[in-house]
Amino acid sequence: MHRYFCRECGSHVWMQGEYPLGEGKVMPVLAVNLGTVQVEGLVGEGVELARTEMGYFDMLHGNVEGGLRERPWEGGLV
Repeated sequence: MHRYFCRECGSHVWMQGEYPLGEGKVMPVLAVNLGTVQVEGLVGEGVELARTEMGYFDMLHGNVEGGLRERPWEGGLV
C-alpha cells in the first residue's frame, strides 16, 4: 500500500494499492480517512459517519472472496 499524508499537518489522508488474494490474483484497494474529509457547506465538521454507507471485507481471516457485507465480519471490527 502507498500511504499519503497532508503536507501541512501530517495526517494520514488516504492509501491505495493492491491486496494479494493468492494464485496471482490481486484486489485493488483505495481507502480514505473520513476524519480528514471536509464537506462543503458544513462549517467545522467533516463527514457524518452515522449517515455514511460502508462495506466490510473479512480481511482479518483472509476471506476476501467471502464478499462485501453491510456489517463487520465476526471479530473484525470492535
